[in-house]
Amino acid sequence: MTKSEKDNRDFCYSVSNPDDAGQIFEIEKECFSSRWSEKLISDEISNKNSRSFVCKTEGNAVGYIFFKYIFDEGEILRVCVNPRFRKNGIASHLMKMVMDFALLNGVEKIFLEVRESNDSAIALYSKFGFEQYSKRSNYYTDNGEDAILMQKILISNEESE
Repeated sequence: MTKSEKDNRDFCYSVSNPDDAGQIFEIEKECFSSRWSEKLISDEISNKNSRSFVCKTEGNAVGYIFFKYIFDEGEILRVCVNPRFRKNGIASHLMKMVMDFALLNGVEKIFLEVRESNDSAIALYSKFGFEQYSKRSNYYTDNGEDAILMQKILISNEESE
């Protein structure tokens, strides 16, 4: 459990389970214009090639991250924090959990995509060493916005040999 410096709340971080899908879906509805369904969230939580973590306070989900991996590559699919709980370090803590999990499971590269206008997410990813390697024009169907493609190399080929 960690304590927020902003509002003195206790936050508990754990691996997500299917019972969390409903609360995660409520955050999705509030934060994303192209959101995942509750079933997709539940399916992803149960997927053997995925790992998701949730942050809760007072028993309620306030943030989450979804990570999919196969062999030596992974992808961050979703990171979200309820707007009322932002600026408490929740997204950073969730990112660190994914980085630690990836390293422990032999993941060498992690990829993600982010809306070009999402400056706070880009700053978060950059803080964790992600770098832009490409762009997908008109990627998002709701408004035609471009996606920035980012990657982080966790283990170089020289280190793994």
